[in-house]
Amino acid sequence: MYLSLFMVLPASTACLAVSFVILVAWVLHQRYQSQLNQFPGPILASLSNIWRFGYSLYNRYGTPLAALHRRYGPVVRLGPRMLSFSTPEAIQDIYGPKNKLNKSEFYSVISPVHAGVISQTLFSNRDKDSHASHRRAVNSAFSMSSVLRYEPYLDETIGLFFNKLDEISGKTGKKEWIDLPCLFQYYAFDTIGMLAYGKRYGFIEQNSDINGIIKSTRMILDYTSYVGNYPLLDKATIKNPLMLWLGRMGLVEMTTPLIPFAINSQAGRLAEMRENPERKDTNRDILDSYLALHRAKPDIVTNDMVLELGVMLGFAGSESTGVALSAFLYHVTRHPNIYRRVCNELASHVDANTSHVSYTKAQSMPYFDACVKEAFRIHPPSGFVMERVTPPQGAEIAGYKVPGNVIVGCNPHAVHRDKSTFGEDADVYRPERWLEASDMQAREMWKGMIHFGSGSHTCLGRHISVMEVYKLGASLLHNFKITLDQPEKDCKITVGQFVRLNYRARVERLSRE
Repeated sequence: MYLSLFMVLPASTACLAVSFVILVAWVLHQRYQSQLNQFPGPILASLSNIWRFGYSLYNRYGTPLAALHRRYGPVVRLGPRMLSFSTPEAIQDIYGPKNKLNKSEFYSVISPVHAGVISQTLFSNRDKDSHASHRRAVNSAFSMSSVLRYEPYLDETIGLFFNKLDEISGKTGKKEWIDLPCLFQYYAFDTIGMLAYGKRYGFIEQNSDINGIIKSTRMILDYTSYVGNYPLLDKATIKNPLMLWLGRMGLVEMTTPLIPFAINSQAGRLAEMRENPERKDTNRDILDSYLALHRAKPDIVTNDMVLELGVMLGFAGSESTGVALSAFLYHVTRHPNIYRRVCNELASHVDANTSHVSYTKAQSMPYFDACVKEAFRIHPPSGFVMERVTPPQGAEIAGYKVPGNVIVGCNPHAVHRDKSTFGEDADVYRPERWLEASDMQAREMWKGMIHFGSGSHTCLGRHISVMEVYKLGASLLHNFKITLDQPEKDCKITVGQFVRLNYRARVERLSRE
C-alpha cells in the first residue's frame, strides 16, 4: 500500500507540473505572442473574456470605460480578441460602409425570447441584408416629418406630466424631494405608448410601475449588458435547448409585460379596422404606419415585425429618453450660471403663459440647443460598446492595422470625452463649447457624437427621443423651478445597457402673476 502511494505521488506531481507549464505557456502566448499584443490593456483581459464580464459587474456604478482609456490610451484591449477605441477617427472605420464590419455575438444575447422561441428585432438582427431591407421598409414611419405629426401627443402627455408634478408637490410640500429620473421614465414610457399605439400605459396617472414593466425591462437590459460580454453564458442559461423547450411547453415564462400590451393593442386595432374598413386609410400613430407597410410589403414587414414594434420602442425608446431627460435637467440645474442663462433665454423667446414649448421653438434657441447637445455629449444614454467584427483579411481602424475576426467598437462615454476633439475640459459639462466653436470645429465635434449609434445601425427612433428631450426640457424649465438635492456632489449612476442617473429634486410651479 505504501509502495503504491509512493509510486502514484511522483506521477501526480509530474501531471501537475506539466499542467502548470502548459498553463504558463498559454498565458505567455495570449499576452505576448497574440496578434493583439501591441495594444495595451489589463493583463487579465488578454487572457479571457471572463474579465470583461467581471469588469461590467464591478464597474456598474462608474462611467463606462472612461478610466480605462485614460490609463491605457485611445485603444484598449478588453479581451483576447477585442479592442475598444475612444477617438472619433475610429467611428467611420468601424461603423461606416468602408470596412463592412458585421455585428458581434453581443447582439445575439439581445434577441428576445417569447414562449420558448428566439426572435429577432431590428436592433438584434446580425444579418446585413435582412437588416437593410427591414430598415428601408420602415424608415418612413420614423422620419422627422412623420414624427412631427405626433407632436400633439407629446403636448397631451406633457400636460398630464405637469399635472402630476403639481399633485405631487401639493401632497408632499415644497420641502420634500422627489425621484425626478423615475418620473421621467414614466413620462417616456407613456409617450412611447401614445406614439406607438395611440394610448398610454398609465404610468403618469398612477405614478407607479404598471405591471412591473419598467422593473422587468431594466432586468432584461442589464442582463444583456453584462452577459453580452460573455455570450456563452446566455447560450448556457436562458437560450439553452432545455429552457427553450420548457418555454414552448408553457412551463417557464421568459418574456416581458410589454409583449401582452403589444399583442392586445395590435389585436384591438385590427378588430377596429375590420369593423370600419375606412379606418385603414387613417394614419393615427406608428402602429397604423406599420400595419400599412405590412399590407404593402407583407414579405418584408411581417406580422412578427409589427408585434416587435412595441417591444423595440419600449425597451430602447423609453429607457434612452428617460436617461437623456434626466441627464439634461441634472446638468443644467446643477450649475447656477447655466440654469440662469437658459431660463433667461426661454423667457425672452417664449410667451410667459405657454405651457408646451414647440419643438421648432426649442430648437431655435441657441443656448438651449447647446445645453441639449452638451448633455448628450457628457452623458449619452447607452453604456455599452457597439461591437463589430473585423473581416478575415483584417481592417485599418483609426490608423491601426487590426487583424481579422477581432471584435472592435466604441463606447459613447469614452469617445465623447476625447480631448483632442472636445477640448481639454472634455470631462466638464460646458454648453458654451458649442457656441464658441468655429463651423468646422462644431462639425468635427458633431461627427464625434455617437449617442444614437452610427452608420446604418443608427437608432431608428432617434427623432422621437430628440423631440421629447427638446419639448419637455424647454417646457419644464419654463414652467417650474427645479432644485437639486446636494448639487455639489456628483450624482450616482447605474450602468447597464443604459447609464441611469439617480438623484432627487424639488419641483415648484413658477408663479406668472
